[in-house]
Amino acid sequence: MTSFESVHQEAILGSLTTFDRMIFKGYLTGLFPDGAFGRFLTRQGVLRKDFATYVEKATAKVKEHVQALAAGAGRPYIYLESAHTHASEESKEDLAHKIAERDGVEEGLVCVLAVVEPCWSLQVRGNRETKKLEVVRRRRKCLHF
Repeated sequence: MTSFESVHQEAILGSLTTFDRMIFKGYLTGLFPDGAFGRFLTRQGVLRKDFATYVEKATAKVKEHVQALAAGAGRPYIYLESAHTHASEESKEDLAHKIAERDGVEEGLVCVLAVVEPCWSLQVRGNRETKKLEVVRRRRKCLHF
């Protein structure tokens, strides 16, 4: 059991086991309906004017955790300058396969790849009509691991 699992044991509903790899893609859809993310910020004690600072700190915590996981497993953390790993447009999956082969990794963490890519995100911005800050969904670039 990892330290993450022990801290969050009561929230874990199950586990997944696979033979090869897992790729998770998803959205926190509970935050997307109108007003839901604003309520989340309120429950967290975050004023909308402090949204950017809150998100920067949360991102830094996630990044530190991911880097610590990679370091703890003795695996590389690699920041990619673009979604494609080289000018030859090698895929991230191909890069991971090469690293696994190079390092003789047959199970467990191979590497952590970090890249900024397009995504749906939430943003706080001013509404000129209501003169209030509001949460809006929009496409932007986000850090992915």
